[in-house]
Amino acid sequence: MSDEAAQCSGFQTTPIEKLADLYATLIALAAEDVQASDALIWAIRGIESAVRTGASLDEALGLKAVGRRSVAQQLDTVNRDMHLLAALASMSVDVRVSEWELCQRLAARIRSFALLKWARHCREASPPEGWPEWERHVFMAAKLAPGSTATDAKLPTSPSRLFEIARSNPHYSPSHASVKLLAQQREYQ
Repeated sequence: MSDEAAQCSGFQTTPIEKLADLYATLIALAAEDVQASDALIWAIRGIESAVRTGASLDEALGLKAVGRRSVAQQLDTVNRDMHLLAALASMSVDVRVSEWELCQRLAARIRSFALLKWARHCREASPPEGWPEWERHVFMAAKLAPGSTATDAKLPTSPSRLFEIARSNPHYSPSHASVKLLAQQREYQ
């Protein structure tokens, strides 16, 4: 029964009933597909673990643990990094400039941005008109960075950290398009 149909009939669907329906749907999907995806199996096992142990669902799914950043913080970091990569891409007009050199240039620009512009513009919803593309992306990266404040944009300012983001961040590969999709749910709050 859909939520709308349930509300029209006077019957309220509880969260536990919705979870049970989700679990039944996942089990049915897994039964139909002998090579069920890892994500499907992960969700089924997480629900089963939460029910058996009494742990919260986010703990049973491995989304929450002591010393681990929250899902929101992880997705905010993905969004920050996507904008940092876009800033790097907007600066790469000369193909003779290496990725490392771009990271060095962007690191210097980020330090300057954080020192001279961030505190003045941090409360604005979007970057001011007329800013260059790289700076608009740095602004958005700072807006989306976990823990960003008016006094600390929480952006990486070392070339080595930017290079690490550029070279080793798996969230931008085609196989992780779903991470980007999920992260967009945080960006548009």
